[in-house]
Amino acid sequence: MRKGNTPCRAEASGWTGGGLVAALAAALVCCLLGGAASADTGAPSPGEAQRVHAQIRAAVEAWDPSIAEEFDLPGPVSITLRLEGRVLSRTVVAEGGPEAVREALSVLMDRAESRLPFQKDATWPEPVRRIAGLMQIGVELGGPLVPLSLDQLADATLQVSPGLEGVAVRIGERVGAGMPSRMLEDGVEPALVLRSLVSELSGDPALGVVSPDDLRREHGVRFYRFGVTHIAETEPGSSPVFLFRGGEVVRSSELRGRDLVVFAEDLALHLMMRKPREDGGTDPLGGTLRPIQGVFESEQATPLQLALSALALERLASGERYDAAVRAGARDFVRRLALAGAAIGEEETEETAAAVWSGLRASSAMFDAMVADDEALEGFLRACDRVCDGALRRAEALGALVRPVTLWALAERARGDESLRPRVRRMLGRAWSETGPERSVSLLPWAGWAELALAEGRGEVEGEEALRRSRMMVWMHQLDAADTGQEAPDLAGGVVFTAGENPLPTWHTVRPVVFFASMLGDPRLTGREEASREASRVLASVRFLRQLSVRDAEAYAHRYRHRSIGGVRAALWDQRLHPEATAMTLIAVCDTLDSLSKLAAAGDDEGG
Repeated sequence: MRKGNTPCRAEASGWTGGGLVAALAAALVCCLLGGAASADTGAPSPGEAQRVHAQIRAAVEAWDPSIAEEFDLPGPVSITLRLEGRVLSRTVVAEGGPEAVREALSVLMDRAESRLPFQKDATWPEPVRRIAGLMQIGVELGGPLVPLSLDQLADATLQVSPGLEGVAVRIGERVGAGMPSRMLEDGVEPALVLRSLVSELSGDPALGVVSPDDLRREHGVRFYRFGVTHIAETEPGSSPVFLFRGGEVVRSSELRGRDLVVFAEDLALHLMMRKPREDGGTDPLGGTLRPIQGVFESEQATPLQLALSALALERLASGERYDAAVRAGARDFVRRLALAGAAIGEEETEETAAAVWSGLRASSAMFDAMVADDEALEGFLRACDRVCDGALRRAEALGALVRPVTLWALAERARGDESLRPRVRRMLGRAWSETGPERSVSLLPWAGWAELALAEGRGEVEGEEALRRSRMMVWMHQLDAADTGQEAPDLAGGVVFTAGENPLPTWHTVRPVVFFASMLGDPRLTGREEASREASRVLASVRFLRQLSVRDAEAYAHRYRHRSIGGVRAALWDQRLHPEATAMTLIAVCDTLDSLSKLAAAGDDEGG
């Protein structure tokens, strides 16, 4: 990152939170605080890490730690054994040295033996050797310990790069270390790890809440951070890969036309394969998934999650460029999602979800035809229309604003009901005016899509100025290579929204970018002279969204890989998979492909 910058942790806010875009102008400055984490951390080189991993693999297959060679390692060593997607054994040796690998292996195997269903008899360790090839091995090799100067333990969150650096504590001759992969998996901040290490090493749980100054002065406690080289097998016995913040960095060269098609299909397949139960349960989607543990926070998706997923899958199912089997599966799944939404009932379908269903019905000929012969779905969708109508009437009577998603649904319905058009136009203008330039991005993507729906068949987009201004402001806060440098290339293309304590880009990047993908293909909003620049910016953010998605490398620690592959994580340091994150990303990728095709066609016409 730029000199003096270090990545720092941010908590993702909810989908409908109104304060997401507060103080855009100050956000990036707040994000880029702290001492720089050098790209050269002194951690072992890739070549040395490969040699260490090979020795560990050989020792595990022989189930004999003594056969591992000596390596004079500069910092902490961590080895993790996984079996059938679960951690079988994990150990951390906090100080390097020639015997660190053997010491870690010895502890690792002792712990694993206590959890394996084998008795130590005359045949030992043959039963273990027979299943050693089914074990996944992950190795983290730390660099030298670098002192941390902390006024309070919470400062560690600002000074330690999440997922890239570990933390350590020394009390006298005792040293303890927390590895970045474990922090990623458990979703904990460095400050909490430091507290736990202080309590563990001192044997006094109360010391975990004492100030760093008092700990240093009265107990001789010292705090450190360190970089790591992380190498792991994505499948048992496979060639190991190097991991950066728990995954592999997506290159811009991986986002050419066919790559984007595959990305969209992966997103769609994830939505269709994340059913929480295989025993005949009726919910087709499931709520937020915690992939490390392989559990859902709720086995029943919310009404909004169901609606957004249907909206996204309809977008893919309507496109000719995607695999025919994936499209057919998406069409079927959209109907299943609609049935699940209808089963929840009108009383529990709140305004936002009702608006998505209403807008989907009005905008999609495919969906309209799908539900036309189903009386139950027809009744549910009419109820959703009534929810939107009621919201508009209340807003007009009370002088209140209508939610942007409701304005989009009403704008889509205005194609067939001209009486709605002036009312929606009036409300949209008011929304742009009352929200103001600095917070206008909070209305996206829905207000933008509403503008396009109202402009269909007309010569201009009335909200063009507001939309262009919003796009300009967002791109001002998009991280590029100059921001991220070698220390955090995985953050490139992400957009910083909040002015919170530790803002960094999360899945919320997709919120405005999904509309900018639509905007890219509209010549009224993106002129020919702007197209190349705007396409590069949209694709940069799509690259970041691809970085958030789960591929083989990111799924190395996931309990059930088939459920998580293709899903979009909440953040690079937050493994949770929200259906709405994947759904909105799918729309963004589909619309990017559509817009790029329109630009290419326009170029061909000019060339002809």
